[in-house]
Amino acid sequence: MSALADIGGGHRSLSDEVTDAVRELIVIGQIAPGERLHERNLSTDLGVSRVPVREAILRLTIEGLIRVEPRRGAFATDIDATSVEEVFDGREVLEARLAGFAAQRRTDDDLALLHTFLTTGVPLDASEHRAIDAGFHQALIDAAHHDILARLMTPLQHHVRRLFWLTGGKTGVDTEGHHESIVEAVEAQDARLASKRAAEHVRTVRKATQGML
Repeated sequence: MSALADIGGGHRSLSDEVTDAVRELIVIGQIAPGERLHERNLSTDLGVSRVPVREAILRLTIEGLIRVEPRRGAFATDIDATSVEEVFDGREVLEARLAGFAAQRRTDDDLALLHTFLTTGVPLDASEHRAIDAGFHQALIDAAHHDILARLMTPLQHHVRRLFWLTGGKTGVDTEGHHESIVEAVEAQDARLASKRAAEHVRTVRKATQGML
C-alpha cells in the first residue's frame, strides 16, 4: 500500500488526505472489489490513528466505493453488471451536458488544453492511456465552467477510473478518434453536436467495458 506522504500536500486536512489514500487503494485495485477494509491495518499502513480512517470509510461509503455491513465491517463495493451500467448511465447524461456547456463557454486556454490530450494513433502503455483519458475528460469538465455539474462528476470519475484500472486501461483508449470529434464540436461552439458526440463516446466505452468485465 502507498504511504500517506506519497499523495499528501498543500493545506488539506488529514481527513482529506486519508480519504484520498484509501480511495486510491480501491480505485487501483490494491483493495479489491468485495475485500474487507481493516481499520487497524489501514491506520498502520498510512501512519495515522484510526479516527481519520473511520472518517474516510464514511465518506467513501457516501461516494459508493465502500459498503458497511452491520456486525461485519466495511468492504470495497463489488463490481457487477448493474453497477457498471449505473456508472455509464450517469456518465452519459452528465458528460453530454458538460460537453454542450464546454462548446458554449470554453476559452482559448480550455481549447488549447483539450488539444494536448489528443493522441489517436500514438503508441502508449496502459498507464499513459489512463492518464491521458482522465486528463482529457477532466479538461472537458473544466471547459464547461459549470460548478454544479462538475461537482456531480467528481465521485463518478472515481468509479470510471476504477473500471479502467480493472480493464487494464484498454477501454479508455480513444481508438476511434472520439476525443478529436468532441473537440472539433467544442471548437466550433456547436453545443448540440458536442453533446451528441460525447454521449456516443460514452456508449462506445460502455460496450467495450461490458465486454471485458
